[in-house]
Amino acid sequence: MANPQHFELLMQGTTAWNDWKRQHPQELPDLSGVDLHNADLRNINFDRTDLRNANLSSANLRYATFHSAKLHNTNLSHAQLFNALLIRANLSRACLDDADMTRAVLSWANLSGADLKHAWLVEAQLTNTNLSTANLSDANLKRASLIVANLSQANLSNAELFGTDLRHAILHQTSLRGAVLCDAILSKTDLREADFTDALIGWTIFGDIDLRVVRGLETVRHASPSIISIDSLIRSEGNIPETFLREAGVPDAYIQFIRSLTKRNP
Repeated sequence: MANPQHFELLMQGTTAWNDWKRQHPQELPDLSGVDLHNADLRNINFDRTDLRNANLSSANLRYATFHSAKLHNTNLSHAQLFNALLIRANLSRACLDDADMTRAVLSWANLSGADLKHAWLVEAQLTNTNLSTANLSDANLKRASLIVANLSQANLSNAELFGTDLRHAILHQTSLRGAVLCDAILSKTDLREADFTDALIGWTIFGDIDLRVVRGLETVRHASPSIISIDSLIRSEGNIPETFLREAGVPDAYIQFIRSLTKRNP
C-alpha cells in the first residue's frame, strides 16, 4: 500500500517530486501499487523508491533514474525507458513487454523471470544483470552489453543479438532458437545445453567455449564466416558437427585436426 503523502507529492509533478527527493535523501518513498499508466514522468528520480506492483504501462520514463528501486511485479509494458538508470533495481517478474529501454543502464539489476518479449534493449548496459528465466523472445538487443550477465534458462527465441557482447555470460539451458547472433561476442560464455536451433550467425566470435554441450549446432544458419578459436576446438575435443564448422568457414585442415582429437578422445 502506497504512502498517500508520497503519492500526493508525486501528483504535484516531476519538479516538486525531485526537489523533495533532494531535500530528503534518507527518505524511502513508498508508491507500491499506484496507477501511473500513461503518466509523463520524464527525468523523474525514483531512486530507492518502492514501486512494487505499480502500473507504469505506457508511461514516459525517459531519462528517469531507478537506482536500487523496488519494481517487483511492476507493469512497465510499452513504457518509454530511453536512457533510464536502473542500476541494482529489483525488476524480478516485472512486465516489460514492448518497453523501449534503448541505452538504459541495468547493471547489477535483478530481472529474473521478467517479461521482456519484444522489448527494445538496443545498446543497453546489462553487465552483471540477472536475467535468469526471463522471457526475451523477439527482443532487440543490438549492441547491448551482457558481460557476465546471468541468462540461464532464459528465452531468447528470435531475439536480435547483432553486435551483442556476451563475454563470460551464463546461457545455461537458454533458448536461442531462431535468434540472430551476427557480430556477437561469445568468449568464455557458458553455453551448456543452450539451444541454437535455426539461429543465424555470421562474424560471430566463439572464444574458449566448449561447443560439445550446445544443442542444435547442425541446424544453425550462416550469413557469413565466423571465428571459432583454437581453444574452443580443443575444449570441445572434436565433438562439433562438421557441417557447422565447414559453413562457419573453418578450413578442412582444421576439421581434419578436430577429427584427430575425436580419435584420441573416444
